[in-house]
Parts: sequence; structure tokens; C-alpha cells
Amino acid sequence: MVILGAYLVLAGWVIGTGDGGVVYKLQETGPDDDYTCVVLYPATLPAESKHNNTNETVMQESTTQVRSGSRCGKSGCDEVCGEGTLAEYTFCVAFAVSSFTIRGTVFSYAVNDTQSNMVVLAVTSTELSVTYNYKATTVEVEDLYVLGRWRRACLVGVRGQNHTIYLDGISLHSWPWRREPCLLPDGALVMGQDQDLLMGGYSAGQSFRGSVTEMNIWRRALTSQNIQHLESCEAAGGQEGDWVSWSHAPWRPMGRYHTTTNDPCQAVPDPIIFFNIRSTYKKATETLEILGLDPYLPRDQTDADQLQDKMLLYGDNCLNDAMQGHSVWIRAYFNFTSKYWQDTKTGERLGFNLERRKRTYESSRGGVQVGNNLWITDDAENDNCFAGFLPKKTPIFYLRGIKLNRLPSKHSNAFILYQTISEYLSFRGLQRLTIEYNSDQWVLGDEKTNKTLAVLVSKDLPVGRHSWYLYLDERPGVREENLTLSTCSPDHFTCDDGSCVKMSHRCDLVSDCEDWSDERNCDIVLVPTGYLQSLPPSPSLTIDVNVFLDVIEVNLVGMTLVLDLSLELSWYDPHVTYRNLRPIHRTNIVSTKEGECPLWQPSLAVAPTYSFANQKSSVMVVRQADGVIKGDGECH
Repeated sequence: MVILGAYLVLAGWVIGTGDGGVVYKLQETGPDDDYTCVVLYPATLPAESKHNNTNETVMQESTTQVRSGSRCGKSGCDEVCGEGTLAEYTFCVAFAVSSFTIRGTVFSYAVNDTQSNMVVLAVTSTELSVTYNYKATTVEVEDLYVLGRWRRACLVGVRGQNHTIYLDGISLHSWPWRREPCLLPDGALVMGQDQDLLMGGYSAGQSFRGSVTEMNIWRRALTSQNIQHLESCEAAGGQEGDWVSWSHAPWRPMGRYHTTTNDPCQAVPDPIIFFNIRSTYKKATETLEILGLDPYLPRDQTDADQLQDKMLLYGDNCLNDAMQGHSVWIRAYFNFTSKYWQDTKTGERLGFNLERRKRTYESSRGGVQVGNNLWITDDAENDNCFAGFLPKKTPIFYLRGIKLNRLPSKHSNAFILYQTISEYLSFRGLQRLTIEYNSDQWVLGDEKTNKTLAVLVSKDLPVGRHSWYLYLDERPGVREENLTLSTCSPDHFTCDDGSCVKMSHRCDLVSDCEDWSDERNCDIVLVPTGYLQSLPPSPSLTIDVNVFLDVIEVNLVGMTLVLDLSLELSWYDPHVTYRNLRPIHRTNIVSTKEGECPLWQPSLAVAPTYSFANQKSSVMVVRQADGVIKGDGECH
């Protein structure tokens, strides 16, 4: 690799404006240009006489005073931090992920080519990874996968004590800082890339896709109260790092990016998902339940206004002549006896409601909000649009039946439901994939390559089991495959409508899906191409034989004896794949008629035949393991 000199590297970069409110949105570049990042070099400690201590009137000093030149304590390190090095530090940054890579580097701090992983903060859809002096520590975070959500991470270190990682003001994990070296200044701070070399050695799998802002570094360890103060957004007006200050450092962005002035503290999550689909209230609640959403109920005027805005923006299918305008279901009904609105789910009286518009024919079975910001009663059997409320834990949808990543991870085919003012409805992949609605069809695409991977021709939601047209490079042309998109976990079966049942209930002779889809396609044997029924599975095949003889009837007068003879032969065929096997082997019948069994089976006859005139046989499969889930929901 050719290492460019500092002046040549900076050529063509745009110098940061120094605006404290700037947000850099880092986008993925092409396959040969993975250099999008924001760089500060050198990150020099300010002279002692130039320290700006105005913010220390608000922020307390760290409780542990470990200074350069002092030892690390009784159980600390052997070395003394040299002059100009740091025995304490605090790194803080605000970020929002737009899509995940294998390991997205939010920032990295390198001193030189041999000390390129001095401090690194990286993120995946399930965990934060912190590296100090090449030693990595990972912390699992349950809701880290939510795209577009602003998070604030702070890494605090005191030599001789601990490193501590904070997320959103909460301490997640601490680990010892004993013998690792002190922190050196004058290195390169890079947001968006991992430095294998000083300001170089970048890779696409470790790049960060999303927005970053408010990168600050302090020369001391902030207390937990300081961190919470930052997270509360009360630290406006100068609460920035005394080593690296976001507002004043000469940041240099490069690659594919754009800037905004969005303040993370002003970012308000939008909990409403609006559906431009008319249905009965029962069908609407069933659809929302499958999607992992609650039927929407405005809790205050702000909620009602947000619902109103989305209804007018997206509800071209929501015009209702009977309502004289747009209409959308709400989770409420009007009690004509008590004269107040109640929650349809809990029956509780509502603390907030809009003015009710009276109608000639009213119903106590349902309620809608209409376009002029009023509530009206309506019969639950009528059709109106509907909206859902996102729960605290955002539902994850998994696309199964297709392999799109050579190195699949837990969330490689995972999506979340997404809606903004500029985009009606889509499923945003956690790893650069999207499912978007366009001209009466849903398109699965790759954001990086801008390629169409699959198409579902349907005006309905793509959730559930559907036949998709696949456009994949490894197989020329188009082929049709059944894919499922649902919130079902791997140990659950996805019904055709997108609802979930336990995999153990699949093909158990009892319908658990309302559409009976869990009892369809229950063939239990898959033979490979070229399989010959005439050949045994192996030349040295072992067959176990069990003989059972039951006395059915003894007739002493007629001197007759009725017997039931059963011969049970067991063998193993490694060439065959089995699926949907039930625990009780007598329900796993492959065939009961001669010539219909697709498997090799030994010839068996009982002679003389007149002694056993009624002879029949069947082939059954015994399940000896739990199996694995493959495809769009089959247990093999």
C-alpha cells in the first residue's frame, strides 16, 4: 500500500466550518472508494496557558486526580505516565446509524502506523465494541439496531482504575486499565473509519454509515453526573472538550457525505406508522398485531396533530364519503351512557379526546379521527384507514428463503418498518437492503449497488409468505421463489398471513394458523436428484429387526388361533433430507402403498401367505434430533 504524505492526503478535502451544530452524514461509497470519513489531524493538546476552563464551573472535576507523572495507585501500573501524556480521558460522540456494516467504526484514534488502534469505538446491530491499545471489549445492547435513532456514547478512562463505556447517559460496562500505556496526544482522530495505518488502511466492512456530530475529548475523566448532564441536553453553550472541541476543531470531511444542522437534542422520534389501506377495525387490529404494532390512540393534541398530518399527506385512499373527508381508525369508542370516550383495548376512560362530531346514525363500536381534526363514532364493520404505534422495542422483520450475504449474521436479512414525512412506507434493512413500494409492487434492492434483487407484485403489504421474482447474479434470468417476511423468531413458523406459531406445531395435524398454512406442504422426505430406489444406502448397511406377535383370538371349539405378526425393520439413509418430522414416529408416515414410497426399502414377505392373508406395510421416519430451520420456515 502506498502511504501518502500529510499534505497530499489533505488535498481536495473540504475544511470544516467550525459550526458547533453541524452534522456529517456519511454515506457508503463505491466498492473501490471506501474513504468517507471526517478527520482531525493532528489532535494536539492545547498549551496550558490557553486552557479554556469556563465549562468547569458547570462540570465538576473528576473525582480521581491522576495526573501526568504520578503513579497509578497500589494495584495500578508500574510505569509513570510521561510528560505530555494522559492518565485520564473522556471521548464523547453523538451518532445515528443509517445501515450496519460488519463492524461500523464511529471513530478511531491513532498515534502512528504502529499504534493505529489506540482508541476505537465501533458498532454492530447488537453490540458496542471499544478498543484501547489493541485490546477490544464488547458490550451487548438490546435496542442498538434501531436505525436513525440518535445515541450518545462516552468512553471514560482513569489509569490504575477502569475504562467505562456509557450509552445515552447510562454506564454499560467497566474493565480495568492497569498496564496499558498512557494516552498519547497529537494523533489522528477519524470519524467513520478504522485506521489500520495512520489516516489509512480503511476497509468497507469497518466503515460507518450514518450521521455523526458533537465529537469532543476531555483531558480528564468526566463523572457519571457529567455524562448524564450531557445526555440531558442541558449542557448547551460551551460544554465541549478541553482537548478536542467540536465547535472549534478544524474538521476535514472527505468522500461521499453531506452536512446538516440537525440537533440530536431536538430530534423527536415519530411513533406513528400510517397505512393508506382501508379495512374493518378487526382486520386493522389483526394486521397491526402481525406487524408488532399497537392500534394508534392519540394521547394529547400533539399526537392528534401528527396523525392528522400523516393522514392528509399519505391518505389518498382514505377519503370517506360518509365522513365527508379522510378518516382513520383510533383505538377508542364513545360510551353514550357515560358520555365519554373509552380505550377500546382496556375500557378505561380517556384523559384526552378531540371534539366529537355528531351523526344521524351513531355507533358505540368504534371511533375514527377525520380530516378536520374531529372524532366521530363509526361501526367497526365499516372500512377506514388505520395507524399503528411503535412500541419501545422496535419490531424486527426477517426475510427468509433467500441468501443475500456470503457471511450472514444475525441481522443480515433483518428489516425495520420505516416511515418519514418524505417517504410513505418501506422496510429498511439493517445492512444496506431496502424493501420499497413502487408502482403496485414491492422491490427488494441493494442501496450500495443500486440493484434490484427481488420483486413482489402486490398492492398489499409484503408481510407473510409470498411468491417473489428473484434477480440474482449467480443464476441468470428470473426465477420465482416463496419468501417470508415476518417478525417470527427462528423457532417459530411464519403463517401465510405473517402471524407466528411455534415450529413444534408445524405439521402436527392440528391447524394453528388461521389460514391453515401450517398444515400445508407437509411432505417429510426430500430425495436428491439421481437417487435410486433400487440401491441400498450403503454396501455395509445395518438393519435392525424387531418381531412382535400378538394373540388376537383363541377358539378352542373351532381349534383356531388368530395372531397379529409385526416385523419392524430400522435402517439409516444418509442421502435423504427429512423435514417437518413429528415427535411420534407413527405420525411420520412416508407411504402405506406399494410403489409409492420414494425411498429404498428392503423386500419383506411372510410365507406361507395363506397363514397371513392380510398383509400390509408402511414406511415411517423416526426423529432423533430437533433439526435446524432452513428456507422460509421448514425444520430439517
